[in-house]
Amino acid sequence: MTEGEGPRCALHFDAPSLAPCQRCGRFCCQTCLVEREPPLCSACAPSVVDPYGIHARAFELVPAFVAAFKLVLAELPNLLALVVIFALPSAALQVALVGTGDDLKTVSTSIRIGTFYEFFVGLVGAQAMLALFIARSQGRRLSLGAALNEGVQNWRRAAGARFRAGLTIFAFALLLVLPAFWKMTMLMFSSIAVLRSHDRDALDASEQLVRGRFGLCFGFALAAIGVCYVPMFIGLTIIGVLSEALTLPRFPMEFVTDVVDRFSQDVAMASLLYVAYVMLHRTAGIELAPMRWHRVPPLSGE
Repeated sequence: MTEGEGPRCALHFDAPSLAPCQRCGRFCCQTCLVEREPPLCSACAPSVVDPYGIHARAFELVPAFVAAFKLVLAELPNLLALVVIFALPSAALQVALVGTGDDLKTVSTSIRIGTFYEFFVGLVGAQAMLALFIARSQGRRLSLGAALNEGVQNWRRAAGARFRAGLTIFAFALLLVLPAFWKMTMLMFSSIAVLRSHDRDALDASEQLVRGRFGLCFGFALAAIGVCYVPMFIGLTIIGVLSEALTLPRFPMEFVTDVVDRFSQDVAMASLLYVAYVMLHRTAGIELAPMRWHRVPPLSGE
């Protein structure tokens, strides 16, 4: 290197270095520098920004389930905290506003209150949990407060997509059961697309991903339901039997029931849908735009 000349790329000696890789320190030219903030070389970037390998891999059932399990395990403390935070008010509302008994009026009231709560409050928690999965899969550190902020900032878009999806599925259900199941499968990724794909309409993004891969997505959905909801129903049945046999106080039982339901749906199912959503983009050859954070969380390697 002559006097006054800047550093050269470690691999391409004729090219000037733009920045040293933050992870290994190697000088990188424009070709070698695949990440700019922070600067990462082509060798280091995959292990930092895609630590679970889901962005670079086509969809396969077993690897998708394994990756989802790893995401849940890695974020378990924050996920459990969010589950408890949103389960406590839900259980309190059920105890305060819904009478005891299993008659049709009581069950109907319980469903309406639960639906109202999930739409206006619980949806924030669901999106916050999804934000944790997205950040972790990108090698980023997202605090509990930052995850809640993403959930709050994204509530309007998420509520609109959920309402439209529910209305669309209901309209198809008026025709026959099979069209409703078909539409549910087509829209199965809309809740993920709400947060992960801000550049597209959530319902359109889901349909584009499933179209041409319906059998694959439907099979995945059945497997995910079996893994997430069958244990949930077994657990809730055991809780119900114990509650009646031991005459336990109502609030703790409502709380435990809500925790089991929330963990099955907002944690287990959401993690599976997210991993499948990312992997299926690779399978379909559809470009997945960068995540649009309201506050970009730092990379774990920073």
